[in-house]
Amino acid sequence: MPGVPVTASSDIAREFREYPRTATAVVNAGLRPLVGRYVADAADGLRAIGVEAPFLVMQSNAGCVPAERAEREAHRLLLSGPTSGVAGTIALAARHDVDGVISFDMGGTSLDVCLVQGGIPPTTSTQMVLDHPILVPSVDIVTAGAGGGSLAEVDRAGRLRVGPQSAGADPGPAAYGRGGTDATLTDAHVVAGILGPTPLAGRLPLDVEQAERAVSAVAQRLDLEPMRAAEGIIAVAAAHGVRALRRVSVERGLDPRGYALVAFGGAGPLLAGRVLDELGVASVLIPPHPGLFSAEGLMVTSLRIDDGQTNLRRLDESAVPDLLAWYREARN
Repeated sequence: MPGVPVTASSDIAREFREYPRTATAVVNAGLRPLVGRYVADAADGLRAIGVEAPFLVMQSNAGCVPAERAEREAHRLLLSGPTSGVAGTIALAARHDVDGVISFDMGGTSLDVCLVQGGIPPTTSTQMVLDHPILVPSVDIVTAGAGGGSLAEVDRAGRLRVGPQSAGADPGPAAYGRGGTDATLTDAHVVAGILGPTPLAGRLPLDVEQAERAVSAVAQRLDLEPMRAAEGIIAVAAAHGVRALRRVSVERGLDPRGYALVAFGGAGPLLAGRVLDELGVASVLIPPHPGLFSAEGLMVTSLRIDDGQTNLRRLDESAVPDLLAWYREARN
């Protein structure tokens, strides 16, 4: 079967426990055709514009690998997007001589949070994807279903909920004027006067009337004025952010007041002030172009290859030569 990518668990997951190895192989096999096409198209595009530098791809471990290896081990890219933001956070903290930072990355769909001390991000050897264990080293990031496009709704008990469902990029929030009718966090910011009238990114005008119409539908179910409903939507989203921050700090025995918050992503800086008031973090750093910050993080990463293999034996002096031999082989 020429041209068909084949994944063997013995090549990509040489650690014991049958189910995690199987799950890792299945995920990699499913991703390889998609990642392979993407890598090939990107490589062709780079050559077409005259780029001769090596083509590197970001991984979940805050490092890059050559595109060819990224295609073979596509499962290592699952959290590459959020991890790029963490890499950028580490670089920004170094420029400002800040030792402890918490990345607060809120985009259109999710909020990704990571606490970093001394420029070294926390890592885990296994990540969970839809309750399936995937054997791949990755930065330890806490994710919450809250973003600028998160839908605001009132449940059967009459409680206001924000996320995890999202309006996505198409049609997006009602304020985008692309056919969206459901209220989102972005619409709440427009109604509250936090966003607008300046076009987003200098190109996308915000439709205040559409935003008010969407938020008013939520306000009617809550028996509130639209402005009060908008403030409630923002407060609920901020609570999601505070809860995620507590998970990476207080619940791990760390005091967030000793850390600087790095707020980025399209929606991150909008909630930075509320988080600052709630948790009392030391300071807030906002990069000049927060919506592009994760992409900038790609520019400061370097090559990194994590590999592992289970070796069940007694750890004594006789094991040292075998372990050294494995390291020498793995290094190549």
